Amino acid sequence: DRNGRYAWGNQPVICHWNLTRLAETLLPLLDDDAEVAKELAKGALAKYIGIFQDAYFGNFRSKLGIGEGSDEGGSFIKATLGLLARQEVDFTLFFRHLTLHAGGDERSVLTELFKGKDVFETWLQQWEAMPKAEGYVGLMARANPIVIPRNHKIEQVIQAAYRGDFAPFQRMADAVVRPFEENEEFEQAPDADEVVKNTFCGT
Repeated sequence: DRNGRYAWGNQPVICHWNLTRLAETLLPLLDDDAEVAKELAKGALAKYIGIFQDAYFGNFRSKLGIGEGSDEGGSFIKATLGLLARQEVDFTLFFRHLTLHAGGDERSVLTELFKGKDVFETWLQQWEAMPKAEGYVGLMARANPIVIPRNHKIEQVIQAAYRGDFAPFQRMADAVVRPFEENEEFEQAPDADEVVKNTFCGT
């Protein structure tokens, strides 16, 4: 995927493309008349954007703990994701430590994740001023895992397996099924020399 076709930011478009290909295979089942079948498929696919956006912004409202209707058009969510990208902040660690911060947990290292402390402080003030969802700390805790299957850990597991050592795989398999439980071995972002620059669908 050298051109970023399946990059994270392109997933919505690629998902729509995949659904369109699926719809094409189902046309004979939709109607005996090919033109009628096409119109039925187009009508169903036209609903995708609205359904996707509702789910997308709904999930990020939960991750940020903000209430319904408190971010018209998702402008705060979009600005937050833009800030994280510019500051090269790890998404998983950010949302997890924001959850800890929201709950008053002093273990949070939220500020340390950002290169620009001033920009972060400005963002944090904006977040704190946002209307929160009812029980927002619990909502955030349920929406923000700390363990995800990170590429560099998957690569380490694969290399160990090549050597006949399946213990790292077993530890990772046990960790990823409990994504909300802290696990020092699997929760950290990669160091510079651990970043996996090329990966594949089969990974």
